[in-house]
Amino acid sequence: MEKLLQYTDFLLAIGVILLWVFLIVLFLSMWIGSKYTKQKFFKAARKSLEFEKNEDILSEIRNDFEVYRKHMFGFKNSSIIELCQELEQKIKLEGDLVVVSKLNKIITSFKDEYKFDDEKMNEVIENVRNKSGKGDARKIREYLIRLNAYTDGILYEKDRHLIDIQDKLTRRKWVSVICGIVGFVGSIASIYSIFK
Repeated sequence: MEKLLQYTDFLLAIGVILLWVFLIVLFLSMWIGSKYTKQKFFKAARKSLEFEKNEDILSEIRNDFEVYRKHMFGFKNSSIIELCQELEQKIKLEGDLVVVSKLNKIITSFKDEYKFDDEKMNEVIENVRNKSGKGDARKIREYLIRLNAYTDGILYEKDRHLIDIQDKLTRRKWVSVICGIVGFVGSIASIYSIFK
C-alpha cells in the first residue's frame, strides 16, 4: 500500500511539473507569436508606404491591419493608429524622414476618419441645405447637435464606468499575483515533500 501511495505521489508530482511546463510554454509561444505578428504588420506596412497615392497606402495598410487582427494571440490588440505611430517611431529612429512624413499624413487621415467635429457636421448640413432646403438643414443640425451631446454624455458615463472597472481590476490583479505566487510556492513545496 505504501508503494502505491509513493507511485501516486510521484505521478502527481510529475503531473504538476508537466502542467507548469505546459503553461509556461503556452504563455511564451503566445507572447512570441504576438511579437511576430506585429513585426509582420510593420514589414507589410513599410511595403505599403512605397505606393504613391495616399488612397492606395490607406487601403493597403487597412488590409495589413485586418490580417494582423485575425492572427493576434490573445494579447493586447492595438488600434491601427497605435500601430502606425509605433512604426513611425521606428522609422524615425532609422532616419528616413521622407517615409516618416508620408506615414504622418496617413496617421492624420486615420484620425480624421474616426473624428466627428463641427466642420464635418457643417459640411453635411450645407449639402442638405443645397439639395433639400433650409428647413431640412435646420432639423438635421438640431438632430446632430442633440445626438452629439447625447453621445458625449454616454461616453463620459462609460469612461467613468471603465475607470472604476480598471481600478477594481488593478486590485484584483495584485490579489491574483499574490495567489499565483503562493500557489506556485505551494506546488514546489508539495513536489519537494514528495521526493523527500
